[in-house]
Amino acid sequence: MCIRDSYYVMLGVIYTVDFAVWGLHVFLTYGFLSLGIAASLMGLGMIILTLVIGTRSNNANGRRRVIRTGAFLSAVLWILRVVADSEAEFMLLSLMGGFIITSFSVSLYADFAQFAKKQGPERSVIFRLFWLGIGHVAPVSLLLLLIPVWGINVFIYSAFGVAAIASICLASFKN
Repeated sequence: MCIRDSYYVMLGVIYTVDFAVWGLHVFLTYGFLSLGIAASLMGLGMIILTLVIGTRSNNANGRRRVIRTGAFLSAVLWILRVVADSEAEFMLLSLMGGFIITSFSVSLYADFAQFAKKQGPERSVIFRLFWLGIGHVAPVSLLLLLIPVWGINVFIYSAFGVAAIASICLASFKN
């Protein structure tokens, strides 16, 4: 596993916790309607920022800066999600999550595209998907073992902690 692959693992962890565990938390706290609104706001944040970040990701220095800033903000976001206690805060944090995840995922994908162009797309895509898959499955699977012992809330907050750590690791991005 090279350094680049570890970034994909971190991205997989963040994606899974952001989309699945955060969604579960919103649903368990406020129900179906709030889950739908939160998912829509996250999607809106992603759409709005994609175009802006795309222009910043054209060169390696811009990508590195955007990834590091977005990863740091992601770690802060996970801390804020732990202490959120109103539906309005949940919705605002969902919108912010869409902005923040887009900030580093678009830039990481631009870096991947440049790397794949040099190394060959077939091999690069397979390795990227493999390491993303590890990031999607491994941490959450291990954390699921916490549910029978300590309950769903410990699982959710532990997953947020793992996502914060993954974000901090992603902030060390070097291309």
